[in-house]
Amino acid sequence: MKKDSDLSLAVFDLDGTLVELEIEHFIDHAIEVTGRLGFPVPTRERIRHLMQTHTIEELFPPEERETAVHEYWHAYDARQIPAPRLIEGALATLEEMVSRGFDLAIATARTVQADELREILRPTGITNHIEFLSTWWQTGWTEKREQLFGLCREHRVNPSQAMMVGDSIDDMRSAGACGFGLRIGLLNGMHTHDVLRSAQPDYLVESVTEVPSVLDTHGRRG
Repeated sequence: MKKDSDLSLAVFDLDGTLVELEIEHFIDHAIEVTGRLGFPVPTRERIRHLMQTHTIEELFPPEERETAVHEYWHAYDARQIPAPRLIEGALATLEEMVSRGFDLAIATARTVQADELREILRPTGITNHIEFLSTWWQTGWTEKREQLFGLCREHRVNPSQAMMVGDSIDDMRSAGACGFGLRIGLLNGMHTHDVLRSAQPDYLVESVTEVPSVLDTHGRRG
């Protein structure tokens, strides 16, 4: 782990990290996709469990899983996600990070153009503090490694000088694979404590509002 003073770029996930996770919307999407692809439609409770345990691929039979999972992630129109609801304290956290000298970026799996998403987020105030916003628009990505490497290139920093804040196992795994200097997992989003802990983040906290305190603790350890 890098010391706080060695870090200059803070990358945040979006849904479940800075804005409320609209899980019912994603359950609706899973029902629509499984039915359209001709698979048995699971119950809402089953889908919720698969999301929380990071096993959504179990919606589909093994022999068709790779193609079906790709379709699952890229079939829906991200514009249909409800208007963003800012997580309480998220904006103050971003302001605090800027005051500490961090550059801020967002890496989201939403499949919408970055400029369009920036307009969607503008009423929340988030975009006042975010220089780069990366999405999965027309990428074919199913995880965030290339996305995170791209943000580091945009900011001209080594991945070891970057930190990742997110609520999903992919946020933590991708940042780890990229060699990020610090990874903070949030427990108020998609996954259970055990699932997120399995990705071995440096810190696990309940909410993005705790990130500045984590940095204080991390700095003392360094």
